Amino acid sequence: MSLGVVPFTEKPSGGSRVYLDSLGIVSGLQFSTSYPGGDKSVELSLSAPPSFQSDGLRNGSMLYLYRGTSKIWSGRISSVGRGNPWKIQADGLGALAAQINASVKGNVNVVIDDAITNGLPWTRPLSVSTARTWNAGWGSADVAKISIDEVLTKLLASEGKRWKVSSGGVLSSVSDPTTPSFFMKASSPLPLVLNDYGTAVLARYQNTTGNFNTIRRKNQSAIDKFGYVEKQVDFGWLVLDSTTAGQYADNFLNFISPRLVVGGEFEIGEGQLFTANAGAVDLASFRAGEMIRIQLDSTMRDAFISSQTAVDVIVGETTYYPDKKTMRIAPVGFVKSDFQRFLGQRNWWI
Repeated sequence: MSLGVVPFTEKPSGGSRVYLDSLGIVSGLQFSTSYPGGDKSVELSLSAPPSFQSDGLRNGSMLYLYRGTSKIWSGRISSVGRGNPWKIQADGLGALAAQINASVKGNVNVVIDDAITNGLPWTRPLSVSTARTWNAGWGSADVAKISIDEVLTKLLASEGKRWKVSSGGVLSSVSDPTTPSFFMKASSPLPLVLNDYGTAVLARYQNTTGNFNTIRRKNQSAIDKFGYVEKQVDFGWLVLDSTTAGQYADNFLNFISPRLVVGGEFEIGEGQLFTANAGAVDLASFRAGEMIRIQLDSTMRDAFISSQTAVDVIVGETTYYPDKKTMRIAPVGFVKSDFQRFLGQRNWWI
């Protein structure tokens, strides 16, 4: 294809490569990444007769996108719609974590290694975390089945971290970036709003004697400015002493502290995003999880923060459109259900 992004498929076990542009004209390609997570989804159309047969167009086949010699997206075909044109959809390697449940007890490394053994196409060359133990699996009668991405989100968030999977399938734990690596100047007004914040946290945890306690942490300076907004989080699957429970509650409170962010998705084009050395960024290769500093001129500043000349955005989701050479970016905090995913989508004790 002439868009600079080359899609091809292989069997789940590898081999038998099929370049989709050898089967017909590829159009309407769009692909996304997410943070936490990794490669998320692909959609594309293929101009081939409905009766066409190819081993490369089957549910379960691996789909890869390359930019030159670089792999920029990996996943598995989830839907093949015959028609004119064909409609192909795929789930990225990061999204596959939502489709596999945790089935053993243990720390993050143990749970992930079990999932990899059972078919999750990742690798874990380095330790992700041994700090906390996941005590719920299929054998636990009082806890619903929970997916790998929820386990990762829960346990790593309690350490102040998130998880990422590269296009090569390598899992790692990371802290949110604190300084921007990329820069851009806003070309249209951006609504600057407060995030989905909390100024207090009420946490439940299991103490060392097996009883359940609660602990509350407050950010008084934020309460004075933004009011009392309490979020609840359940550490009930963890056995903690009161000091450690307080540290974990503080970590959550720091995650959700009030901050000014871009209030929703925005779109950029080629030539708008730069590195610190003023080098133009190839949007096709840009991934969620990075921090962008957006420079604001005087006409774009919200009255509430009139002295602020820039806003930093941690990218929670990207969607790139090769046909248009544009990218839509959703900041962390405004991806749909981000806060509930942050809490592991569980509030069992409330």
